[in-house]
Amino acid sequence: MTKVGLPSSMMETEYPNSLSEAASLDRFIFKGKHCDITAVLRSDTLLVTFDNLASIDERPTDGPWKPWLADRAQALDFSILGMQSHQKDWYRTPEPAEQIKTLQKHGFFDQFRNILFVGASMGGFAALCFAGLVPGARVLAFSPQSTLNRKIAPFERRYPWPHRKFDWETPAYLDAADHVGAIDGGHIFYDPRVREDALHAQRLQAPALQQVRIPFADHTLIRTIAKCGALEQLIKQLAETGTLDTAFWREMRARRADPLWAKLFLRAAAARGDGPLARRACDMMSDTYGYPFARRIRKRMIAAARAEAAERQDRGNPAPPWIDGLSETEIRQRIPVFVNSYNQLTYLRDTVNWFAKHGFENLCVLDNQSTFPDLQKYFDSEDFKSKARLVALDDNLGPRRSLAVAAEDPTTDGGFIFTDPDLALPGPPAPDMVTRMFEMGLRHDYVKVGLALSIDPAIIDIDRVTYNTRTVQQVENKYWKNAVEAGVFKATTDTTFFLYVPRASDNRRFNDYGTRQARIPSIRIGQEGFIAIHRPWLHKDQIDPAEERFYFDNTDGHSTFVVAQKAARAGSK
Repeated sequence: MTKVGLPSSMMETEYPNSLSEAASLDRFIFKGKHCDITAVLRSDTLLVTFDNLASIDERPTDGPWKPWLADRAQALDFSILGMQSHQKDWYRTPEPAEQIKTLQKHGFFDQFRNILFVGASMGGFAALCFAGLVPGARVLAFSPQSTLNRKIAPFERRYPWPHRKFDWETPAYLDAADHVGAIDGGHIFYDPRVREDALHAQRLQAPALQQVRIPFADHTLIRTIAKCGALEQLIKQLAETGTLDTAFWREMRARRADPLWAKLFLRAAAARGDGPLARRACDMMSDTYGYPFARRIRKRMIAAARAEAAERQDRGNPAPPWIDGLSETEIRQRIPVFVNSYNQLTYLRDTVNWFAKHGFENLCVLDNQSTFPDLQKYFDSEDFKSKARLVALDDNLGPRRSLAVAAEDPTTDGGFIFTDPDLALPGPPAPDMVTRMFEMGLRHDYVKVGLALSIDPAIIDIDRVTYNTRTVQQVENKYWKNAVEAGVFKATTDTTFFLYVPRASDNRRFNDYGTRQARIPSIRIGQEGFIAIHRPWLHKDQIDPAEERFYFDNTDGHSTFVVAQKAARAGSK
C-alpha cells in the first residue's frame, strides 16, 4: 500500500480492466455490469460499504458516484471500498460476491488490520451476506433485511417492486440468515418496534453477532444515530475494536433532539394512556425542543382519557374495589393465579418460575391426576412449594373444567388469572401488565383479557396442524385482524393466559358466563410485553423427548393439539 497516508486529492484514480489488477492499486474505480467498486486507501482500517435505496436516489445521473459513507471514512482517515449496485436490486446478481472473492484471492484484503462491512437496509442485507467471505472481517448492519423471498420471510411486504423485479429464487446468497454464522463478529442495529425489522433480526442470530435495539428510531435508525452525532464514534469503535462502549450511548442521549424519534416516543407513551410520566415527557419535549407535536399529543391524550372515563361511568364499569389505589407490584402479589397441569414438567416448571420471577405470590397449580414421575417429584420439592401451592384434582378434568373449579373460589370474584402451562410468557412482561389488562377490559367492556399468541414464522411453525386439520396460520391469523385499538384485538380466548375482569356493578360470577369459553367476550393484547409463544408450535422446543412422548401417550381428548397431531401422524403413514 505505497500511497497510504496521502491526501485523496494527491491520489490518481485508476480504472483497471480487471479486479486482479485493481487489487494492487490504492485508488480505483472498477466498472461492473451490475455493480461498480470504488476504492480509496488511506490507512490499514477499511470500510466496505454497500449503497442503499436512499444513497442510490441521491446519486447524480452520471457516474462515477461517491461511495456511501465516503465523507465519514475520509474524516476518520479510514480506507473505503464502496460496493455500488446499479439498481435497487438488493445486490441479487452473482457479481458482488464474485468481485469480493476475486479481491480476496488476489490479496487485496490482506493489507488491512481492521475490516468492517457496513450497510443499511438493502445494504445491510448485502453486508451480512458477504462479510463472511473475508476472514477476520466484522459487520455493522442497520435495519437489515434477511431476504425478500416471501416463502422464507412472509412478513416482509414493504418492497413489492424489487421483490417482483429481481431474482429472489436462486439459492446463492438468497437468505442472509444462512451466512451470518460465517462472520467473525459484528453488530446488528434495529428498532424492535418496527415489526418487520424485529422479525428479520430474530432470523439473523449468530454467536458472533450482537443485536442492538434502538426503540423509536424507525427503519431509518441510522439517521437518528447520525443526528445524535454518534455515527462516526460508532463506526470508529466497531472498526478498530469490534466493541461498543459507553461513549456511544452517551452520545445517543441526544436522540431527544431528533423530531422523528421524539414523535414516535411520545406517541407510544400516549398510547399507554394518560399519566403523569407521559404528560411530563410531552411537557419536556415541548419546553426544551419546541416540538409543536408534543403539545398536540398531550392535548389528545388528556381528551382521550376524559372521554374514556366518561364512557366508563356511563357504562357503569368501575374497576373492582380491591385494586383501587394499589400499585402493579401489590396487584401481582394479591391476584389469584391458576395454572392448569397435566404430565408436563418442563412447561409447568418454567411457567411457575416466570410467575415467581415477576412478583406473583398467590399462585395455585391445579393438577389433573398427573402420573409423570418427575413431575410428582417436582411437586414434592422445596423449589415448587416456595413458589406455589398444589391442588390435586380428583380426576383428569381437563383445562375448562379445571377453570370452572378455580372460579368457584370466592376470592376470584374480584378478578383472577388462568393459564395453561405450555406458553413462553413475555420476557420481560410490560411493567404495568396486570394494571393495563384490567384497564383495557373495563374500557372496551370485555370480561376476558388475554395475551396474543405469536405467529412469527421465524420461530413458529405456522404450517403445523393444531386443530382438526387446520394449521396454526389458518387458526391464528384471524385473531390479529379485528383491532379495537392499536395492538388490541377482539379475539376469543380459551384457557390460554387470560385475566378475568369483573365489574363492580355486576353481580355475576365468572362461572355464570357459562362453560363455553369461546362465547365469553374477550380481547387479546398484541403490544410489546403482552405477546406469548405457544411452545408446541415452535420449530424446535427444548424439551426432553421422553417427557414429550409420555405426555402424548397419556393424553386424551382434552388437548385438541395432541388429538390433531396424532391424526396428522396417522394420516401420513
